Amino acid sequence: MNEITPAPTYQSYILRLWRDSPVANWRAMLEDVHSQQQLSFASIELLVTFLLERTLAEPDEHPLEQRVQSTSASE
Repeated sequence: MNEITPAPTYQSYILRLWRDSPVANWRAMLEDVHSQQQLSFASIELLVTFLLERTLAEPDEHPLEQRVQSTSASE
């Protein structure tokens, strides 16, 4: 898995939200603007947890990254 390298003061993502039907849960994908790495989230709660961990944790502490699906735009 390619890891997103955290920037000390700036992070930029493209956010995509969708659901497969009107009654389905919302899903999300973030794409790192710099590396083009894509991270998929099965719920909005997981997305928010990831963002909180990225902005509140120390730079080398990102445990949620190991629990999200990561894909590269070049794959």
